[in-house]
Amino acid sequence: MVNTGTGSDQAFEEEGIEPEDIKYIIETHLDIDHTGKAPLFPKATFFIQRREMAFQASYWSKLGHSPDLAWFVSNLDRVEFIDGDMELFPGIKCVLASAHTDGHQHVEVQTDAGKAILVGDTVYDIPLQLEEKAGPGVTLPGGNCFNRARLLDELFKLKWELQKGSMILPTHTYEPFDRYKLGKKRSDKRTAMKAFHRSTGRPSEPFGCA
Repeated sequence: MVNTGTGSDQAFEEEGIEPEDIKYIIETHLDIDHTGKAPLFPKATFFIQRREMAFQASYWSKLGHSPDLAWFVSNLDRVEFIDGDMELFPGIKCVLASAHTDGHQHVEVQTDAGKAILVGDTVYDIPLQLEEKAGPGVTLPGGNCFNRARLLDELFKLKWELQKGSMILPTHTYEPFDRYKLGKKRSDKRTAMKAFHRSTGRPSEPFGCA
């Protein structure tokens, strides 16, 4: 599983999965909207970049982004730290992608349909950021990235992956559900995400790095 999030449990219910069934969780980074339900998975081991823990403790926590940090510190016996790129299991690789946060990581999965890359918060809008379909006079907003130069580098690499046919799967966008025919209608995810953002006071359509 990649990220615990804070949203609905509908997907688990549809698949007949209980939180106790989940053994491994990869956190792309430790912002609250990606880790909020971590305590609900009592048997899971969490894979986190070591530098992400340090980053959240020293810098990002000052902005109030990671109230879950204390939980991870209290449960270090269930955390496996990663230093850079690492293949965790056959066909599943964590790749350091320091930009949104210092220890942000992507998850590359080799599937029957080719490579899928779960990119966390590196990408928010595939057409705009990776396909340059913004239209005349439209520029890419910088957002709240930890490191803008690294972001541009990561986007360049993902543009190449997209051109090679890799599936790019961001967290905060709905377009890939239609692009890759993932079995979820855009409106389904949009409705769920809008409800979450209303409850937390976050924008209903997050765009830049946040």
